[in-house]
Amino acid sequence: MEKQNTGKPFLVLAIIIAIIVRLIPVAVISSFFWFNETTESHEEEVLNGLPDYTHGDKWIYGIFQDFTVYGEYKYNDEIKKFLLSEKNTNFKHVDSDAEDEIRKVVSSFEDCVYQTKDTDKSVGDDLYKVYTFSRTMIDDSDWYYFQDYEEDEYDYVIEYTLYYFDSQTKTIYLMHNNI
Repeated sequence: MEKQNTGKPFLVLAIIIAIIVRLIPVAVISSFFWFNETTESHEEEVLNGLPDYTHGDKWIYGIFQDFTVYGEYKYNDEIKKFLLSEKNTNFKHVDSDAEDEIRKVVSSFEDCVYQTKDTDKSVGDDLYKVYTFSRTMIDDSDWYYFQDYEEDEYDYVIEYTLYYFDSQTKTIYLMHNNI
């Protein structure tokens, strides 16, 4: 007497597929919240210790763990006094050694910004249209803070968070990249 196929293999396969389908949204949602918590905690840690900004904007491009964030935070004259005070524990004055590292990070960031030009808006903002920072702004009257900094084996900067205060415009530029 032959055994008849009772459909158990199909049932097991259907259960496995159902479990996977249920887990995918959980992974996507948790990655989204990880992204938001990480970038928000970076900003809170740095910006909350500063005087209030008068105007701020932030743009994001990317999804999950691969994303680029650009922000501009405008300040009044109070920020300069703060940066010179003992209350400032994060920002350092730009010197010739720091200029090279800052330029390296800005160059890497601009590569990412240019890649967002005219791309699929479902992945985020077109940073190319809003990016106003220029390497010519970097000088020894400014201040900076690196929160994260990582290079790959070819010395290309792949992960970083740079807060750059331009004293002429009284603006802190946030440049975060996580490739």
